[in-house]
Amino acid sequence: MRIVIVGAGVVGSNLAEELSNSGHAVSVVDAGASIIRRLDNRMDVLCVRGNGAQPSVLRRAGIDDAEMCIAVTSTDEVNVVISMLARKFGVKHKIARLRSDEYVGPDAMLRPEELGIDTAINPESIIVQTLSRIVDIPGAIDASTFAEGQVLLVTFNVEEGAPVVGKRLAELRSTAEASFLIVAVFRGERPIVPRGDDRLMVNDHVAVITRCDTIDTMVPLFVARPEPVRRVVVYGATLVGVRLVRELHSSKKKLERVVLIEPDEDRAEQAAAELSNDTLVLHGEASDPEVLREAIADHCDFFFAMSRDDESNMLAALMARRHNAHRVAVLSQEPHYVPVLSNIGLDVVLNPRLVAVGEILKFIRRGAIHMVTRLRDSEAEVMELEAVPGSQITKHPIKEIEFPHGGIIGAVLRDGEMLIPNGDCQIVEGETCVVFALPEAIKRLEKLFSRKRLFG
Repeated sequence: MRIVIVGAGVVGSNLAEELSNSGHAVSVVDAGASIIRRLDNRMDVLCVRGNGAQPSVLRRAGIDDAEMCIAVTSTDEVNVVISMLARKFGVKHKIARLRSDEYVGPDAMLRPEELGIDTAINPESIIVQTLSRIVDIPGAIDASTFAEGQVLLVTFNVEEGAPVVGKRLAELRSTAEASFLIVAVFRGERPIVPRGDDRLMVNDHVAVITRCDTIDTMVPLFVARPEPVRRVVVYGATLVGVRLVRELHSSKKKLERVVLIEPDEDRAEQAAAELSNDTLVLHGEASDPEVLREAIADHCDFFFAMSRDDESNMLAALMARRHNAHRVAVLSQEPHYVPVLSNIGLDVVLNPRLVAVGEILKFIRRGAIHMVTRLRDSEAEVMELEAVPGSQITKHPIKEIEFPHGGIIGAVLRDGEMLIPNGDCQIVEGETCVVFALPEAIKRLEKLFSRKRLFG
């Protein structure tokens, strides 16, 4: 497939590298000379310097023959114009990153499809949804839903004193009535697919697949002292920060206190005018002990550092932890900071650019893929795959299928119910499976679920 990507920032360059390595013919457009030069030196892609909102520049990038155009510049309006031009050129699939509620909000005057956009990606909205789910699950450091909300993927940090510490995975399976499955363990830099004899250790990060309606019974296994979130502090009246406060109030969470801290006086006043009276808005720096003391008061269950500045977020989160904030979450604009921040004890670290890459990939990858989620800062993925008619996965029970090393089926949706499969389970055509895969296993797993036979 020929794909034109406009915008060579973190999202565009990551997409270009991944799609090029997957065999697609990729063109990248950006106005920055140094960015284009750097990509040209390290990637096998066509690099075009210029304004991607101009038809002549898109033609130089091969838009006439492209099947897909991905607009991921830093400006919504430019991405809209690029998508409209791509439609004029007859491009079949148009994907654009749109952040503003003016284009993707519930009251938007024009829907994305009216602007020539087939798929609008809003990473900030996805982050808010993720954080809202994490608030609902004590001890969770990440959370995603699959199969229209029936299946939950949760990552926990195994706490000292938790019942699972020292237990063999096979032992957990036998005592938990197979209501959940640990599909990955992060111990160090790289995730592993655990075996039945593996034992869980304190500070392991474990990715668990379970039914949404059984999460309350599972949490106490991984969290020594599960406590509901009642008091929240958000630092940064940014798009994410304000949306998060709104989401926390609009959901059914029984919060006692929500505080928003904003260092810019005008932005603080604007947030105070927009938000409900249930939110206390403070003007000041979250790194200021006096401001933090007033915000946290006697107790803070969750502190969210959501400003636009990574260093301010990191310092605010560390200060909040020192003031006894029970859990902290940090928004990092720089992807390379994500593993560093995770390793210094911050509970939740999210990067909007990596979120956008993961969202876009699910519309590009072949096969009947309904959803793709990347785990933490790794390249490991959890995919929602449909077993299409004639696919290899439907030919034999799971134990007789040659699964790639680093891949595992975590859940199967059968007749509207989720089940944890064992080796005797045989996948039926049309059923949906939630699958974990290390990078080297992804392609072979996709082949198992596609019509093309893996063997012969």
